[in-house]
Amino acid sequence: DIGSIELDLSNINSALSPFFHVPLEQLDLSGQNLSSVPLDNILEDSYIKSIDLSDCMIKSYKGLFYELECLEKVKLTNLSAVNNNDLRRIFSRCKSLEEIDLSSMDFGTDVDMSEAFYHCTKLKSIKWPANSKINVNNLEGTFYNCQLLEKIDLSVFEGSTVDKISYTFEKYALSIIAGILDSDSPIANASFAT
Repeated sequence: DIGSIELDLSNINSALSPFFHVPLEQLDLSGQNLSSVPLDNILEDSYIKSIDLSDCMIKSYKGLFYELECLEKVKLTNLSAVNNNDLRRIFSRCKSLEEIDLSSMDFGTDVDMSEAFYHCTKLKSIKWPANSKINVNNLEGTFYNCQLLEKIDLSVFEGSTVDKISYTFEKYALSIIAGILDSDSPIANASFAT
């Protein structure tokens, strides 16, 4: 049983999926330039509980932690991506994750956040960047089935032109939505299923 491992993946440019089917609990990739490594879905079927991607440069956020049902802690301080506008399914189905800190991540423009936190049933809080806005165009299914998420500050999306919002808050135990987008944004006048 391997508890944790430190890797230098900066010279790898092919799929790593078979490697991560070992029972790792912690993975520290901090400080790595992984911009040529296809990370989306490589951790599939793993038992990883903690991942540190601090100070990393990666190829894309898309599907990065998709279906990591055991993931409890993720450290993303100063994480940046070459393709920083695609957050589709980044944390989708991370059923053990309770909090996510996105406050120092690098975001592009016209961000697609569809199903970003989809079915994160234990998620209680998301920390957004404090002094900046995320220009998002797709929120489809973003907070679907986030049953324990008590508050979402939507002001981080202020000024966005959101084109897709279906099932954004479906099966969501909504108690408070803080912040309202610009009145001409489609999400400002939308009705959400709860």
